[in-house]
Amino acid sequence: MKKISFLYIVTAFILNCAVCVCAQETKVSKDEIPAGMEVVYIGNTKSIVPAGTKIHKSEGFMILESTKEYVGRRFKEIQDKLSVLEKEQQEIKDTTGAIQTEISAKAQDQEKLQKDIRRNAKKIEVLEEEVWSK
Repeated sequence: MKKISFLYIVTAFILNCAVCVCAQETKVSKDEIPAGMEVVYIGNTKSIVPAGTKIHKSEGFMILESTKEYVGRRFKEIQDKLSVLEKEQQEIKDTTGAIQTEISAKAQDQEKLQKDIRRNAKKIEVLEEEVWSK
């Protein structure tokens, strides 16, 4: 009888240890999470989902966004961002074009001024020669 009770105690101890080990929360390292995914905690449950997945809460339920909803929402977000970037790019092109036009005009003005300076320098040389020759 003592052997059986001892056996029950040992068995209970081993089962208790096994339950404790199984009940411990397993930690997910960052290396185990695929690129573009994240760990989401829903109550006591961990889920690995695409980064940015929305969780809908209603009447005590927590529902993850479906794959179709996620892809559709992300596609629309990317389209909107692309549209904004295209507008900004066009504005930059317009500004750059205006700056290039202004630079060309200034370069032409500079060339005219340099020609005038050369012409005036030649006139000064001619006048100096006339003055020194007298």
